[in-house]
Parts: sequence; structure tokens; C-alpha cells
Amino acid sequence: MSKRDILQFEGCTVAWQRALQSAGVQLSDLSFVETHDCFTVAELIEYEAMGLTPRGQGARAIKEGWTQKDGSCDQSLGGLKAKGIRSAPPASPCM
Repeated sequence: MSKRDILQFEGCTVAWQRALQSAGVQLSDLSFVETHDCFTVAELIEYEAMGLTPRGQGARAIKEGWTQKDGSCDQSLGGLKAKGIRSAPPASPCM
């Protein structure tokens, strides 16, 4: 654990790879993604983990409009922070 890179969500990367493989689709086949953005930086790292951007370039998805409602990977519901912090899991579906 002590040698893990805290800016790389390895579990998330593996989960995305397995989920996409199991469904027989690629990330580019999806038109909508809902992330769990417990912290601002987590959203950016999740974009990298899911393969939307190369490592270290998560902000590119936002800067280039990919995550906007009409972007290539809509994430317009805003995740957890847009729904408010509460002790229970968010009501919106999270992938």
C-alpha cells in the first residue's frame, strides 16, 4: 500500500476495464457517464482511470467540453457534489 500512487485509481481502472469487457462495449460506445466526485480532483482522476484521457490529462476532458451535455461523454448531472453531501449513497446512479 505505501508504494501506491495516490493519484492513480488502480481499482477504478480495473473495474472499468472489467465492466466494459463484460458488457462487450468500449468507452466510446457510451453516451453518458455518472461519476462519484467526492473531491474535485477525484473527477479528473476518474476520467483518467476510465480511459477517457491519458494519465495526467483528466482536466482536458473538461477544458475541451467532452463532459458537457452535448460533449462526447456527457457527465452533466454533476455527480455527488451536485446532489449534496449526505451520509447515504447518492440517489443518482453511479458507474
